[in-house]
Amino acid sequence: MTDSTLAGNQPEPESRLLGEYDRLESDDDLNTALRVLHIAQRKFLTREAVPAVAQGSILDEERRHTARNPIASLVLSQRARALDNIERLFDLMVDTEDGRVTAHPFAPYSLVRAVIEAAATGLWLIQTNRKADRVLRALQLEYRNTTERGRFIELFVPGADLVHEQQRAAQVVDRLNELKDTVPPLRQYALTGPPKYSAIVSAVSARDPDNGGRTFMLNSPIMVWKSASAFIHGSDDVIRALSDVRQLHEFQSGIATFELTPSLRMLATNALVCVDLIIALEARFAFLASHDYGGRAVVTAP
Repeated sequence: MTDSTLAGNQPEPESRLLGEYDRLESDDDLNTALRVLHIAQRKFLTREAVPAVAQGSILDEERRHTARNPIASLVLSQRARALDNIERLFDLMVDTEDGRVTAHPFAPYSLVRAVIEAAATGLWLIQTNRKADRVLRALQLEYRNTTERGRFIELFVPGADLVHEQQRAAQVVDRLNELKDTVPPLRQYALTGPPKYSAIVSAVSARDPDNGGRTFMLNSPIMVWKSASAFIHGSDDVIRALSDVRQLHEFQSGIATFELTPSLRMLATNALVCVDLIIALEARFAFLASHDYGGRAVVTAP
């Protein structure tokens, strides 16, 4: 695979073979992809500011049920992860001085997947309209954070020295259960970790109405997450299906050499999906931070 640096149209390779399996972006495809990428960046840079949590708002009221790490803080932490990664994605691909765009074969997908996981987790925490579900999800995430800390420490601390960490973790879990029980509908539930990332990303992804919702839309976060994962994990068959292909030499004894180059169309679409997901997260947070349970706007007195 090679990098493809694009400034408008990509020149035709010299003496290019017309291979049966070739799949290359046309000039129109490239120009469309460039426009989409610049639209994604512009949408990201001009989105609405996120307000502070107002006194008496939904997120303010739910602090006491998630007091160890308030739900608003959990959401903003995920948002910070998403923002840092999407900013690095634009830095990697777009030269702001001359508008040139560079499509790298692998690196962008690590950033894309990180954005999707963070923004999807943040939105998943607060997308539901039910207070009990929001509180439970926040406590589940904090439960996972606690158990992951323990598993990390076990990697380099001898078992005999883990007593203090185990005691600390037990105290945290006890506290999380106390907070869970402050919401009556949750008292019947045993506290566990959140679902896997695949389930979280699926929960914030639109399904295709044309087939009754049996599959997801092609531009949904779960589809972007899956394709990015294929590039990160080196799933060659999927990578070939999602990249541009050019035959370099004639077949000899049934074998020919092919070049795979990154698809700017897919990278541009991925960037736009990432930005739209961040905007959806911020819009949902803004509503819960500025409205009460009755849907009335609340404003903190200066």
